[in-house]
Amino acid sequence: MKKLFLAVFILFSVLISAQESLKITYEGIYSLDETSSETKFPGIFIPSVFELTIGNGLSEFKYIEKLIAEPEGGNPPVPMTSDNYFIDLNANTFFVKQEIFGKNYLVSDTLQKVSWKITREEKEVEGITVRKATLTTDDGDEITAWYAPKLNFKIGPEIYSGLPGLILQLDIYGETQEKAILGRHFKATKIEVLNKNFKIRLPKGKTISFEEAERIADEHFDKILEINKDGVDKD
Repeated sequence: MKKLFLAVFILFSVLISAQESLKITYEGIYSLDETSSETKFPGIFIPSVFELTIGNGLSEFKYIEKLIAEPEGGNPPVPMTSDNYFIDLNANTFFVKQEIFGKNYLVSDTLQKVSWKITREEKEVEGITVRKATLTTDDGDEITAWYAPKLNFKIGPEIYSGLPGLILQLDIYGETQEKAILGRHFKATKIEVLNKNFKIRLPKGKTISFEEAERIADEHFDKILEINKDGVDKD
């Protein structure tokens, strides 16, 4: 027990003194409360792996894709996935890596300030003390975040941010069209200090706004409809 406490203490001390470059591994999984649902979901949820890396004023959050075996005649396994996010920690701007009709883009926007309700409730995640905060979004989603006040990064999974510490656990609940309650859960399973020379680089691709991304997608979609319409008319 003493050795375990010493190992956690040493890791925590290193994290505090070398916070510029970290990698946090999260396990992610869906949950589903179908008590009030109009239909029943036939699949089964399986855990996924995500990574958040932080360095040189940037962060990257990504889903680690793995090969999933399809059972014969059984319920289809459903992993939780996520977009590839980058955050400029200094400019408070985020980028989403997206492919729109065969071309790669970095879709950019400003991180919105949210009104977290911070509580005094505490627990430990991976041996690190975290504090509870809650949030209700405009869409009605209920979010609970557990953040580490002594790890001075105001970010977490995806683009959830704005708390005075790194988010190590995140639980998001929202209602589906079928009146079920779908949960998305991220929990840190490993925290690593990276080499001091570690750097995050934005991927190649034209940087555009969300509005421009919607315009490009709509234009391509309209062209497809027009081509299909012309084909039907010629027949």
